[in-house]
Amino acid sequence: MIDKNKTNLHYQNSVATDDNDFSKGKILDGVRYGLRDYENYIEKSINVVQKTGAIRIPIKVKEFRYYLRLNNFSNKESEEINEIVFKENLSKISINNSENKIEIKHTSNKEKYIVLKTTDIAKIAKIKISNKPITISLKCAVVYGVELDKLKEKDSKKIEEELFERGIKTIYTEKPSANKNNNKANELYIKSRNAVEKYIVLDTSEKIENVYLKANDHQLRKQLDAIQNLKNKPLVEHTPLQKLFDLSNKAESYFEDNIEYSNQELNFEILNKPNQFDGTLEQQNFVKKALKTKDFALLEGPPGSGKTTAIIELIIQLIKQNKRVLLVSATHVAVDNVIHRILTSYKEQCEGLVVPIRIASDLGSIRKESVEPYELNNFIAKTKTEIAKNLRAINNKNSSKTLLDSITNKTSESGFDDIILKSANLVGGTMIGILQHPDIKRGGIQEMFDVMIVDESSKVTFLDFIVPALYAKKWILVGDVKQLSPYTEDDFINENIDAVIKDVEEKKKIYFTYELNKKLLSKEKWNKKIVKILFSKNHTENDFKNYEVFKIPSNFENSEKNILRLNSVDLIICEPTRTHKKIIANHLYVKAQVFEGKIDQTDFGNRQKSFHKNSKSSKKNAFYSYEFISDKTQEWKELVGSNLSQMYQYRLEPNLNEELINEFNTLVPFKYRNDIEKIRRVALPSILELLQVGVGEKSRETKNGEQYIEDKLIYKGFNDFKGIKENKFQSLSYQHRMEKEIANLSRKYFYKNENLETANTVIDRKNLIKWYKPNESKVIWMANNDETFRKRNKRGLSKNINPTEVKNIKDELEEFIEQAKLNPKSSNAKYEIAVLTFYSAQVLELKYMLRKLTNQHSKHKFFTKNNVEITLSTVDKFQGDEADMVLLSFTKATRKAFYNSPNRLNVALTRSRYKLILYGNKNWLSKRAQLMALKEIASSVDNRLNR
Repeated sequence: MIDKNKTNLHYQNSVATDDNDFSKGKILDGVRYGLRDYENYIEKSINVVQKTGAIRIPIKVKEFRYYLRLNNFSNKESEEINEIVFKENLSKISINNSENKIEIKHTSNKEKYIVLKTTDIAKIAKIKISNKPITISLKCAVVYGVELDKLKEKDSKKIEEELFERGIKTIYTEKPSANKNNNKANELYIKSRNAVEKYIVLDTSEKIENVYLKANDHQLRKQLDAIQNLKNKPLVEHTPLQKLFDLSNKAESYFEDNIEYSNQELNFEILNKPNQFDGTLEQQNFVKKALKTKDFALLEGPPGSGKTTAIIELIIQLIKQNKRVLLVSATHVAVDNVIHRILTSYKEQCEGLVVPIRIASDLGSIRKESVEPYELNNFIAKTKTEIAKNLRAINNKNSSKTLLDSITNKTSESGFDDIILKSANLVGGTMIGILQHPDIKRGGIQEMFDVMIVDESSKVTFLDFIVPALYAKKWILVGDVKQLSPYTEDDFINENIDAVIKDVEEKKKIYFTYELNKKLLSKEKWNKKIVKILFSKNHTENDFKNYEVFKIPSNFENSEKNILRLNSVDLIICEPTRTHKKIIANHLYVKAQVFEGKIDQTDFGNRQKSFHKNSKSSKKNAFYSYEFISDKTQEWKELVGSNLSQMYQYRLEPNLNEELINEFNTLVPFKYRNDIEKIRRVALPSILELLQVGVGEKSRETKNGEQYIEDKLIYKGFNDFKGIKENKFQSLSYQHRMEKEIANLSRKYFYKNENLETANTVIDRKNLIKWYKPNESKVIWMANNDETFRKRNKRGLSKNINPTEVKNIKDELEEFIEQAKLNPKSSNAKYEIAVLTFYSAQVLELKYMLRKLTNQHSKHKFFTKNNVEITLSTVDKFQGDEADMVLLSFTKATRKAFYNSPNRLNVALTRSRYKLILYGNKNWLSKRAQLMALKEIASSVDNRLNR
């Protein structure tokens, strides 16, 4: 809510610059104007969510869990029960007053449940304490596997985000209605979840086949609140965020000068051997710049360059200065990797100094077991227990009673919880998960963080960034613009695009123009010799400026000149009248293709069939159909949305964008392009890209038809400003992950030989899988010509699968697993293999294979056999991870395949430490891949002969 008592002077005073009031007013105007596009985008996206209603989720029972109800026992008895059940490995138990003993499959001391080998629902259990039988009531819950494979990819992604990223608490047994009160009877509470194995634990004993996920706009509303707070209720600490929306030439001096100079020498705790390890000096420089800046610092860290180490050193240095740090990322993996290494690898440097807390919906969202005790609720409960225990041990009970009551009394619980939360100097969570932070849930800022660090910031949009950003005084962005971009909901983009053109008929006309232009652009030889006929009242010659067009006039004369034109142009436009159809039937002799209409004259049809005869075809249907009625499988908004996303994916490869730009210009008339451009820059770029390189200066058309340049700093980025770049930007040029042969692929094709230089830490290390095919290159192709992906099912749909690659990967794994038994790692560690692909359908095929190979039939992502761990994933979900060996399945060979995105291919090629094996149609890719880098990689990398 806007405080009406706050005057314009208050808003101007919130801008902490040396500008006069007029200039401060201009800055605030720029913020309001700049944020308007974001507000519009969010509001339309909220409408999309509300229209969605609910998504059906197929689920399948995995097991029944029984939670021990110990509230009727004394503390001593509860401790004894816990000791017997969870620590003495009780193997059998009697249930429901039966004398028969039931086997206990497994137990969890952490969550206090047991799993019984029975089909009956257990309500009570009997055990003996000191040889005395006692009865314990059991609370049943069911573990359900979420069958994402049965859903459309779009719905699958949404459910994953809601269940395992945002961590919603309730789902429904029936489709929920708009009236909340009507849904209570069908509501189920999610006790816990596991994001890796894709299961949820429901507080029920019923067997259910489907549940419903209610469409949720909570995240969008938080983004809208943040935008409106920055616009209407800015704090002094938000000045740098406001200055991003100032004109770039005015903002330049502010950001260049907004630094603290200090002569104090830093005592580096981790990065303390710059002369011993390559790249350490660059990491140190980043830490210095991040400490010195008062607003932003950017770290460009290509794969394996030591970003996490640099982040941890920065956290240590900040905490030594008594700063509180908020660590956020697009992924759980990135947050947990930092905290895990603080607790393990760098325990000596961090213990007693760094006190972390992990914000998450529940323990199932956390990827590292070592981090689980630091989950907020766990940490608070543990801290309270320890404090209460100490207070009870104090002899002077009167002095401790008040404090003890405040800890155990639920009415004062939140205040005490806040004290514990504030005691942490490092708080971590994902961009979605951080919404569970008590301050953010309450919508107020109690105590701002001194610094917010955003890891994997190339996957974080401005809208993702702005919610937690309002809780910090400065922001450190870490990532790599050459890796994967943010994931954005197609429906959100499409709905915003659809609102640009209000006239439905105009959108239809544009759609048909696009379809026809696609035919005109076809490179097929036969197609170039065909005259296209478009029956339309709406189209004119100007819609097809690049082609020779003849629009048949109402007073057409069958003169020699007109008949010659009919038979020589690229396109004939005419109204769908009997007169015009007769003109074409009588006077058109060349091959023709009719759009959006039909010519019924038999002699014309026979003539066309004769002319269309294809002598090279052996098919029964040896002629081309001369009729073409558009099969409208997509709407205009979907075509534009898809085109916009593809242009963004290929933005680093201008050659790939030429065809897409032509399509865009056909789909979007000039007068609407600025509105579409607004949507592009709101929805698609990451916060890192916006600030590092910008999104380009885009021209806008004024009401008078004049052009001007959009010159806000947030769209232009820091890259062009030498002073800002020197003070606030650091790039890491060495990599510490990959063998040189692997790293050189991305170094050459994506980093122009400026980054990914192989560090001495790699050159000097032992190759842990040197024993596996020692005479073979560290990067090798396993070629195939399987075109299974082209086969269509009864519904006319093809699946992106490649059984040959699945079999080849299976053979590879079997061979490696056999040899790994003879070559164990030291300290009994397991070898790590990642099986990656670009397509979710191929993931499913590989999953079935891995389940059989490892005999682990309930697994989804992590499989184990002997001393080998296998991780199955799409490339997109594996960013930030690595493995000893990577088996990469390309699956299909088409011009517009996912792997033609340079960012995505870069991620795929940089996950392996010691060996990378590529499975795909090497010959096709080397000649026809759309991405030039992939063509050259397919041509230059050795091929392993098929066995």
